[in-house]
Amino acid sequence: MESYLAGHHHNYDNEPLRYPLTTDTLHISIDLADMLHIADVMQALSAKRFYKGAFRLPKIMRIVVEHVQDKKIKAMSAYIVLTNQLQKYDAATHNIGDGSAHDEDEANLRIVRDFLAQVAERVDMKAA
Repeated sequence: MESYLAGHHHNYDNEPLRYPLTTDTLHISIDLADMLHIADVMQALSAKRFYKGAFRLPKIMRIVVEHVQDKKIKAMSAYIVLTNQLQKYDAATHNIGDGSAHDEDEANLRIVRDFLAQVAERVDMKAA
């Protein structure tokens, strides 16, 4: 049930999911509160509102990192989501190839990549 809720959160058009979501298919134990928190943050910041513009993805990902630093969510939950988002972002910007990345985007991406490297290093150390 947790994976179903997390996977369908903010799926307003009831689009079919590419893969069935269960904790077995995810091969992880998820903290539903963290996943919903991250989904809410990303959705709220990416939406244009009458009082603010939509934030670019690198800034949104940096804000998620800040939520980890503020102990609002667990590092591993953010790591899972941000790794996926960064792969999609890198693929999309690589395909565009116009070099239009903003300086602010590059600074935000450095923060996100540093965070992901730190978490990966901690996971590797635990596994050893």
